[in-house]
This record gives sequence, C-alpha cells and structure tokens, in this order.
Amino acid sequence: MLEKAWAKELTGGTTRLGAQRAGDGESGVYGTLRRRLARRAATSLTAVLFLVSGASAVEANSFVVEGTVEHQQFGFAPRHATYSFIARSEGGAWSISSQQRRQATANEAIADAVSAVGSDEGVFIAADYTTEQRKLVEKGYPVPNTSVGIVMTNTVPSCLVATELGPIWLTYLSASYLKREDDQRILAPVALNVAGGSPLPAFTMYYLNCLRTVDGETGLPKELVCIDDGFLRSILGGQLVKLQRRPPPFDKGFTNIVFHVLDYEVFSGCKLPKRSTLEVFWVSNSKLERIHRFAIEARRFEHAPAAPIPQPSIKGIASVVDGRISTTNGSVLVHYFATNRFLEQSELTRLPEFAEAVRRSLTEQPIVFPLPGSTRPRFLMLGVLLALGIIFLYVLLYKKPQTTIE
Repeated sequence: MLEKAWAKELTGGTTRLGAQRAGDGESGVYGTLRRRLARRAATSLTAVLFLVSGASAVEANSFVVEGTVEHQQFGFAPRHATYSFIARSEGGAWSISSQQRRQATANEAIADAVSAVGSDEGVFIAADYTTEQRKLVEKGYPVPNTSVGIVMTNTVPSCLVATELGPIWLTYLSASYLKREDDQRILAPVALNVAGGSPLPAFTMYYLNCLRTVDGETGLPKELVCIDDGFLRSILGGQLVKLQRRPPPFDKGFTNIVFHVLDYEVFSGCKLPKRSTLEVFWVSNSKLERIHRFAIEARRFEHAPAAPIPQPSIKGIASVVDGRISTTNGSVLVHYFATNRFLEQSELTRLPEFAEAVRRSLTEQPIVFPLPGSTRPRFLMLGVLLALGIIFLYVLLYKKPQTTIE
C-alpha cells in the first residue's frame, strides 16, 4: 500500500476549499450548484455520521447494474462514444466490464472489451485489443500482445486506457471509498483535463478539493463539485509538475468537475442512481468551457450472484504495467508480459526487471520547475506529451516480450 507521506506529496499542493472561489467566468448554473452543495453540506451531519457508523443496506445485500455510458468530448478534438457496461458491488469490492458500441475509425484503436476489479487495496484493469492486434499483424507490425494490463494501488479506476470506468465507479461503486475519505477532497474520478488541464500520468494519485452530498442509505454520491486550485500544470519527465498560477480570474480556482444524479430507481428497498452525469470543465482562451460530458444510465438492477467476484484476469498475452509495490519515494513500476493472468506479488518480485524498477523508484527526484514565471513549459508541453504518448504505446503494444508467463 502506498505510504501516507508519499500520497500527500502528490496532492498537487491544493489549498483548503474554503480559500478557493470560482472565477468570474464560471457558469452561473454551476456556481449556484456549488453554493447549494455548500448549504446542504452544513445540514448533512446526520447522514455522514450514519455512514461512518455502519454499512448500508445495499452494501450488505450487494447488487449488479447493467447500463450505458455516453461520452462526449468537446473543443478542438470532438469525440462521441457510447459504452455498455455491467458493474457489480460487493461491499468494498467491485467489478466493471465495459465494451464500446461502435467501430474504430482508421486512426484510432478501440478495445474489444475492458474489465476492472477493485477494492480498498487497489485496482486491476485489463483491456483486450485482439482485433487491433490482428490488424497490425496483417499490416506487417510484429505486435506480440493482444491485451494491456494495469495494476495500481489507487482505489479509483481513473486512467486514460478506459475513461468510462471512473464515472461508472463514482455512480455505483464509490460508497466504501467515500466513507473513509476526507469529505472535502477526492481522488480524481477521471484522468482527462483535471490537473490544470493536463491528462493525469498513469499511477498519479491526484486529489481535488470538493463539495459533495451523499445518500444516507447507500453512501453513494448525489452531487459532487470538484474545484481546480488555479495552478497551471504540465507533464515533464512523466511527472505532473505545478507551474504558476493562471491569470485572473481563474488564479483563485474554478469549477473543474460537476457530478449530479438525475433520477433514481428503487431496488431491494434502496434508491439507486438511474441516470447521472459527470461533466469536466477547463479554461480555454480565457473562458471556462465544458470539455467532457459522461451520461450514465442504468437499464436494470439485479441481485449479485452468490459466488464471489472473480479474480482479475487478462486475455491472451498482455503487456502489463504493475505499480502495486511502492517505496518511500513512490510506486515501483514494473513492465512485464504474462499470459491469461496477472502475476502474483511474489512472482512480481522475482522478475529480472523488478530490481531495476526499485532502483528507479528510489533514485528519481521530483521535478521542480526553477522559473515559476517562465512560459517555457507552454512551448514544451505539446512535445513532451507527444513523446510520452509514443513511449506509452511502444511499451504497451510494440515492445517485444522479455518475460512471458504461461
């Protein structure tokens, strides 16, 4: 498990929520929602105490939800995708399987299926790219693996490999996490445009200040507003680096994420979210604009089977990035290839790559940008992001396997 001291280093130096106010460019409806949440938070003590003192009825009974997620991306690179999903809650443990409901275009890779299994201890994510691998092999590219795997101790499944997982988790599976987390902060539930506009690097535990109300019976969120702290950030050397404050009025912070349950359905005596939305805002051309919208809708609920949640698995040969072990200086990121399953932790520590991964973790120093007022990172950002993207794809899709576990 990550050490507490290291987790605090990755909070991005956010200030207390009471010191932050939205800029003048904040949309009126979301400013109103933020103030309404603040008023509700002052009257929600009974519900919060109830959540701390005992498990909810839905957690005790467990449930399965089947539904869809519609993701719209706006701005300079518009995108529209719809996913079908099945999610299962089993107290503090959960699972999600999802599949995108459209064909890939010529310039993008779409996973055949994505699965995730998680708990308070961490998350296993597997993405099956069998169809894409077949296409690449037919074009003459010797791609050995058909899947991509991620193992992380971040209990929130926010990653760029499967952006739909975070909104599903927040809507239906976050009760256990929210009960034990500070009620004024949350690990970013999505990895897109939440860190001063930057995508989150893999395995980064990035906290956002927030206001939220939860359902007193299920422990699931009803409304959530996350606040950006007003700092520009960039990815340098694989690290998320805080630069300087944004120009006014956004230097004091702004509304970054808005989550809201629109409708409920009664299942097993409890109200569960029927429809919800998660929207991400960022600053573009000195204006606050919506950049992402996730619309989650449940088609049906049912009781979970008696059998426990299956162990996480991967299909075929997978390229895995595993960060479940950490040092005092951060995660030990191990790259390995395995067949049809993730490695056990004891197997992970015996890999030839493990010793080098530990050395890197212990010797890497956090990047501190020396000139807070400089504009140099703005010129570097696109080049760095492009280089990181090439390296990520190479490691996960094109690197020949050095260790294959049958």
